[in-house]
Amino acid sequence: MKPGGDQWQVDDELLTETGRGGLFTDGYLEGAPLISYLDQEETPLFVFGSGKRGLTRERSGDTERIVPGSGYRAITAITDRRVQFVVGGGREDGDWDESVRLSDVDRVSVDSGLIREQLTIDANDGSTYHVYLKDVDTDRVVSFLETVSWAWIKVEELLDDARKHLVDASQGEKSRDYDAAKEAVARARRTLDEADGATDDLSSEASSGIHDRIDQVERRYRETKRRVHASRATHLVDEAERHWRDDQFERAYDQFSAAREEYTTILDIYGLDPDKADAMRERIAHVDGNLDHLSKAPLRRANEACSRARDASTTAEALEHWGDALELYRRVIELDWGHEQKRFDGDVDLVRDRVVGVVEEILAARRELTDDRVDDAEQLLEHDDYSGARSAYAEAMDNLEAATDLASEFDPDAVPELQERLETLEERIRGATTTVSEATADPTESGDVAREDPSTSQAGTETDDSSTDYDDFDNWVTLAEEDHTDHQSEPTGLDPIDAEEDRSFDDSVGPDVDRSPQGEAPRNEDSLRDAVVEDSDPDATVVDAIETLDASELSELVDAVWSTLGWSTARIEGAPGVRASREAPMAEELVLGVVTEGTTTEADVEGLVDRRNSAGADRAVLVANVTVAPSAARRAIATDVELIDAESLAGIVERESLTDYLPDATV
Repeated sequence: MKPGGDQWQVDDELLTETGRGGLFTDGYLEGAPLISYLDQEETPLFVFGSGKRGLTRERSGDTERIVPGSGYRAITAITDRRVQFVVGGGREDGDWDESVRLSDVDRVSVDSGLIREQLTIDANDGSTYHVYLKDVDTDRVVSFLETVSWAWIKVEELLDDARKHLVDASQGEKSRDYDAAKEAVARARRTLDEADGATDDLSSEASSGIHDRIDQVERRYRETKRRVHASRATHLVDEAERHWRDDQFERAYDQFSAAREEYTTILDIYGLDPDKADAMRERIAHVDGNLDHLSKAPLRRANEACSRARDASTTAEALEHWGDALELYRRVIELDWGHEQKRFDGDVDLVRDRVVGVVEEILAARRELTDDRVDDAEQLLEHDDYSGARSAYAEAMDNLEAATDLASEFDPDAVPELQERLETLEERIRGATTTVSEATADPTESGDVAREDPSTSQAGTETDDSSTDYDDFDNWVTLAEEDHTDHQSEPTGLDPIDAEEDRSFDDSVGPDVDRSPQGEAPRNEDSLRDAVVEDSDPDATVVDAIETLDASELSELVDAVWSTLGWSTARIEGAPGVRASREAPMAEELVLGVVTEGTTTEADVEGLVDRRNSAGADRAVLVANVTVAPSAARRAIATDVELIDAESLAGIVERESLTDYLPDATV
């Protein structure tokens, strides 16, 4: 119990004394003193006795008079929270007591008698209490009850609204609608501030109970807001890693920065116990580590493309990688353009020098490919292979035109030489056109159907000095269908956080880095998952059934799938999983692991890598019917482990008609 100030009317003896009175004394309560009925944080403001007159209660049409026992009296306490009535000896077994919360007081009135005044309190549950006043200021009691009860009612209504807003915030957080969640939290904040303002006209003692009530909802508000911040931060980290994997470096950086801000807000604003505070600092450190790795990623990607270009076995393959490097270096320059704070590694002047070097490499490759294709075209003409010659000349023209366009942007001094080469090539094509015309009286009788060029189909309505015999080049012959091989760059296996950098490119741009070999297993371009999983939308029941399999059942299913796909399979002794091998189209051996419990972690990936290495297998595949942690996915990329989830496996099972291996309820 908190003591009230001097301005309140509290008889301490009425609060603390008990016992029967005598001939000239009224006595107190029979059992425990009045103070025992009050909470520790409650403040009594008015305490008065009613003598032996007791109390009258009306409820549901019945009127009951509760009178004190012999030698005792009725005592009333008005606190910052309620009106507490106690009648000494009012029951056969002791004192009678009942209370009305101030938020439940509906109306207060006073009836004046010849000797004493009677206080009437109407409660909102329909009950009415009549008690006589003695040794207390009636006007002050009535004014207090009217003012404070109104404030309580207003605050309780506002707190109900605040709780509804917090429920909306929790629902928004669970559905990852963080904008809606934050708006709901903001509405709750405004409502709580309004509730606090409702007590401005009350003294600190009178409003103490209201503020304790507001504080209860304030604690819930802070916890809900903290949870929204933490959930949004986790979501932002996941989104940042996804953008990173897609090489969307700026979006990844912004998401990581926003996540760090959320974590920092939690640490700075909310009082956390030491363990939770340390955990929050670890999350901030993890995000800082991601930002550090991310800042190096664009330059590293460009350097890796240069390394692949230098290691390429053909000029065409090198050209593709040099083209990738050019775009990546240009991106390094553009990433921090207009930003006051530098976010990504790489001195802009040095990167521009690197761009110049890459452009020279691309121009040299284009020239070489042009010369090679011209030589091919002339050899094909000697063997009367007009279709092949036309294709070769067309590729030569494409290379020279692409080189000219590139030089126009980056190396204007090289443009005159390239234009001269273009003119020379056009002359050769015109000469070849004449040769073909002389060799074939009717070009369409070569067995192919002439292709009409829209630019030459206007029956000579327009003439131009440049469109003579050369214009017939496109109408030599119709090209036969050709196989066009897409020369795609080999996956690097590098991931946002854990992958080791490619050290083969030693002409670095930017800060010095360690270039020691890492010994990672070589990455195979032939992704097993891409080879066996077609675009499909598997039946949800098949996916659900796969997710219910234990390690032994999933191993049996994996054994059946790979056997159906043409592999020789055998179960691994002592551990869940399968070994598979085949001789065609190339000799190859796999180790397949399964994960069916908890979450797929980095440890699961590392364990499979150890089994692959100890068995001398060529590749490793991890099949999981549970959630894969982002760190495990990154580690799988870095160690060349293929991941297949339940949905992908379900697509294979349906395609290969292997649902018999699933529980009967699924089939």
